[in-house]
Amino acid sequence: MRSIKAQFFLSFGVIGSLAPLLPVFLTEEKGLTSAQLGTSMALMSGASLLSPVIITMLADTRSDARRLLGGSLFAAAIALVALYFAGSPAVVIGLIGVYGLALVAVIPLQDGFYFSAARSPGTRLPPPSYPVVRVWGTIGFIVPSVLLYFALESGAPVPVILGVALVYCVLGFVNSYMLKALPEIPSDGGKAKLPTLDAARVLFGSEARLFCVALALAHAAAPAFYAFFPVYLKERVGVPSSVIGLIFCYGVFFEIFISLAIPKLSARFGYKPLFLAGFGALVFKMVVMASSPGLGMVIVAQTFHGVEVMALYILPVIYLNGLAADRFRNSIQGVYGMIVSGGAKIIGYQVAGFIAVKSLSGVFVWGAGLAVAAMVIFAIGFRPVSEGSLAGR
Repeated sequence: MRSIKAQFFLSFGVIGSLAPLLPVFLTEEKGLTSAQLGTSMALMSGASLLSPVIITMLADTRSDARRLLGGSLFAAAIALVALYFAGSPAVVIGLIGVYGLALVAVIPLQDGFYFSAARSPGTRLPPPSYPVVRVWGTIGFIVPSVLLYFALESGAPVPVILGVALVYCVLGFVNSYMLKALPEIPSDGGKAKLPTLDAARVLFGSEARLFCVALALAHAAAPAFYAFFPVYLKERVGVPSSVIGLIFCYGVFFEIFISLAIPKLSARFGYKPLFLAGFGALVFKMVVMASSPGLGMVIVAQTFHGVEVMALYILPVIYLNGLAADRFRNSIQGVYGMIVSGGAKIIGYQVAGFIAVKSLSGVFVWGAGLAVAAMVIFAIGFRPVSEGSLAGR
């Protein structure tokens, strides 16, 4: 599992290099307006409508998931190099879409790879739980933000984020060749030729339907924060570019402890209360941002970032894996990324961009309303299944 942990570390390092300052880079260095920023981020998420489902289907059928991982990271690296030299807003927006198309498949691919490796014949038992492996992604997200703080404080320009992300892409590409090949898993009796279809049936079935609706609303709300929080810090609070990444990392730091505690928390409380806590944390963050407080309250809100991530990005992977059969273990993550998180993010980024043109605070009000709707649907309608068998897996 060491090489899998390294893969999580490196792939999330790419995201950690860009996420805190990408909106600032696009608006200040590339001259994008708020509406164009929303469009570019929506296009990046739009890749989730196609890329993950195709690539995870290939991983479940005939292709080597390791080569798919490496190829995706290599393509992302090429897009970042081109983005550095791009001039016109149209080209910049297009390259952000290409980068998203390449990178968006990496997360469900490595999730599926982990679960397949954990279930493979001959694997040492018990394998590390998913939160224990995924926490290396959290650490990987933090490291480049800290490095970039010192680089920016030393006078490096904001485009240095592309260089750091490029290094992580290359290292992730190299590490993908160090992952051990998965032995073929015997068929579990499924007759469908396309694992994607089996995955879709599960997502639209009674065990996951309302789960998907609530998560879609939450993922539509989250872009209000991820796209415009850096802009908010820069324009409203007056935070220097070098410090924005550290404020992000402050919240991500608590994510480490939340991730490691998930097996015990889920065993004690069940999944539903943990999801509701995460949605509640998202509502709180949005309300705080909408009220335009000072830096102190912003940092308080970031303290709950790990709880939000638990509900939006960690628990869904575990729950869906518990509903999957071996023949579509990768595909269920890809189809979820296409139908639920991907489609919702496209709408969320695009609407947030249009709202931000008139009111930055209005963006966060919009996000808070969607998050409240997610809480209500989850509280009333969701009935998790087989929680005991899912805990920590």
